[in-house]
Amino acid sequence: VQPVFTKTTQRQPMRRGSSQIDDNPLAQSAPSESEGEEGNELLPFDELINLLTAPSSAPLIDMIILSADKKDEKCLAQQLVHVFESKGKVMEFLEHLVMRSVGGCVAAATLFRGNGVTEKALTSYCYMVGRDYVGKSLKPVFLSVMNSTCGYEVDPSKVGPKEDVEANAMNLLSVCEMFMAKITLSKSSNVPYGIRTICRIISN
Repeated sequence: VQPVFTKTTQRQPMRRGSSQIDDNPLAQSAPSESEGEEGNELLPFDELINLLTAPSSAPLIDMIILSADKKDEKCLAQQLVHVFESKGKVMEFLEHLVMRSVGGCVAAATLFRGNGVTEKALTSYCYMVGRDYVGKSLKPVFLSVMNSTCGYEVDPSKVGPKEDVEANAMNLLSVCEMFMAKITLSKSSNVPYGIRTICRIISN
């Protein structure tokens, strides 16, 4: 596996609301000796972060992912995103995961449709940087659906006595079109740069 984490210029960790990503204990730098012995307990985390984000760490990341239990994958993906973001290398990390998934895919129809570390990491990052964008762009549509008296259930076994499945299907289709129009017709500059970069990586 070729090393991919070669970026040396660190960026300031992006903010999530009023807190920064390096609020995560794994992403904090080690304290100085003057802070006492208690602070020295964080030193192993700093050394681990440097090891994980080193230019030649791709094979190590792959081994960690392969050895993780399924129940721990979400937490692992989130922590890795935080760690690489704190070092300004999150795009290199996500690109490695994308290429790893593409290389191991046997059917194009199943690509990124699983529930592994790659999908969880992409979801975690997109939520982290795109939460405000989604709120501003799609909030009016969500409110419209929530305040609507229309029915959207299309399962015959769950439809109410006064509801019609075909009418509900048309309502659901209309709502889906509203969401797609809101997303596709919005200015691309409104989409967070990180998400646009991920889309570019996947499309290539």
